[in-house]
Amino acid sequence: MPITSGNDLNILQANDPLNFGAGLGNDIYLITPSSLNSSQTINITDTSGVNKIWLIGTTTIASSIFSAESAQLILSSGATINIFGANTFTYTLGENPLINLTSGISYDFQDFITQNMGINEVPIGTNIAAGSSNITINDDGSSSSSSSSSSSGSGTSNFDIVINYTGNNIYEAAFDKAANRWEEIITGDLPDIGNIDDIVIDATILLIDGPGEVLGQAGPDSLRSDGLPFTGTMEFDSADIDLMIEEGIFESVILHEMGHVLGIGTLWDDFFPNSNSLTGQYSGANALREYQILSGNNAANFVSVDTDGGEGTAGGHWDEAIFRTELMTGFAESGGIPTPISRMTIGVLDDLGYTVNYNAADAYSLPTNLASASIIDPSDNGNDLWII
Repeated sequence: MPITSGNDLNILQANDPLNFGAGLGNDIYLITPSSLNSSQTINITDTSGVNKIWLIGTTTIASSIFSAESAQLILSSGATINIFGANTFTYTLGENPLINLTSGISYDFQDFITQNMGINEVPIGTNIAAGSSNITINDDGSSSSSSSSSSSGSGTSNFDIVINYTGNNIYEAAFDKAANRWEEIITGDLPDIGNIDDIVIDATILLIDGPGEVLGQAGPDSLRSDGLPFTGTMEFDSADIDLMIEEGIFESVILHEMGHVLGIGTLWDDFFPNSNSLTGQYSGANALREYQILSGNNAANFVSVDTDGGEGTAGGHWDEAIFRTELMTGFAESGGIPTPISRMTIGVLDDLGYTVNYNAADAYSLPTNLASASIIDPSDNGNDLWII
C-alpha cells in the first residue's frame, strides 16, 4: 500500500514490503488477524505526524517484547510486526476503523503495555521486557490472556536431543540438563534419519590442550539434505574440568558447545551467503531483526561476529566486545555471572530452519558498562579461556 504525505489508513497486507511507513501525515496502521502471511515480517517506522497502531478485535498477540522505544508483536498467525519509535505511537484496540473510525479504546505507549500486554513498567535504557503470551484483543477495546499454545511455541517440544556420553558418570546430569534447555527452545520435530530423532551428540571429556585456553570444542558431523545436523560431537578438556566446576561455569560451557552442534556459528555461512563471518557480519533475517530491537537500531544490516580469538573462536561467535555475557560469545565468564540465551541467538536457529520458541529466551540486554567481568580479557596477551 503506498504511503502519501496525507493522513493514511494503512491496512497491513501480505504484499507489503519489509520496511513500511514514514508518511508525512497522521497515519493509522491497521493490524488484522488474517491479512499477513505466517512467515511475514514488517518493520514500521513513522516519526512524522501523530500516528496510531490499530489492533482490531479478535487479533491475538502470541508473544511480544518491548524496549524503551521499540516493540515487537508476534501474531498468532506467525507474522511479526516490529515497531521502531514505538513510544511515539498511540495504540487503539477493538472494533474495526473500516466500519467506525471512532470505535475502540486508545492508549499511549506506557498504558498499552502496562494495561494490556502484561508488563509492569516501560523498560529503561537498553533493557527489554517480554509481554504475556496469547493476548487477545476484544471488540470492546479490552484485552485478555489465554493459556493456549501459539505459533511462537508453548514450551512443549517435539525436538529430541540424545547424548551419547563417555566419561565419569558424575558429569552426565549436566549434559542432560543442557539438552533439556535447547529442547525448550527448538520445538519442532525433524524428519528421522534411520533411527535418529532428531539429533544424536557424542560428548567426551578428554585432554585437548592442557590447563587454560580451550575449555571445549564442538560442531555438527552429519547433515540432512536441508543442511540441518543429525549427528554431532562435543569435547571438553579434562585438564579444565575442575576449574570449570570450581568457577560454576561447566553447565554454561556445555550449553554453549551444544549450540555449536545445532549449527550456531558452525553452519551460518553455509545458509547465508551474504554473511561474512570472517569480517564480522551475520545477516540472517530473524537474528538481525532481534538485534535491531535489542539495539534500538532498525538501520542495522548485520549482527557483529567476533574476529578475535584465533581459529575456532573468530567467525563463529557473537562479538565479545558488544555482547559480553551472551551465551554464544567466544569467551567464558566468571562464575556467578549469568550467560543468557538471547532472542537474537534463537533467531539464528530460526534462520537455519528450526521451529523455535522465542518465549524460551532468557532476559538479556546489551551491556552499558563494557568493563569485562570475564575470566578472560580478549584484549590481553595472557592465557585466555576460550570456548570454541
